[in-house]
Amino acid sequence: MKKIIASLFVVAFSTTMVLASNFDGKWKTKIDTQNGPFEIYVVYKVTGNKISGTLSFDQGSIKFSDGTVSGDEFEYTYTYEGNTTKNKGKYVDGKIIVKWESRDNQGEVTLTKVE
Repeated sequence: MKKIIASLFVVAFSTTMVLASNFDGKWKTKIDTQNGPFEIYVVYKVTGNKISGTLSFDQGSIKFSDGTVSGDEFEYTYTYEGNTTKNKGKYVDGKIIVKWESRDNQGEVTLTKVE
């Protein structure tokens, strides 16, 4: 019985690590605004159950390091120009769907992997 439980733990842990590693790397999205399309690049780095990274766009970049990963989902926050944004992402069919919420806004974007 102990061997079965240990085996299940190893499988569950390995699956979580494989799913979390799907986030690693550079991703991009395009947002249509009243001023035209706006591209955002995100580089994610997963270490254990922690996620950190950098969001890059025309006006600069934002680093975050307080994120957590659980299976195929993650959460992190960042602050830009005094506004804190909460992000929740999920890996789905080779893409990342991110729902974000700030003081005045909320939305959803789809990130695709940059080759």
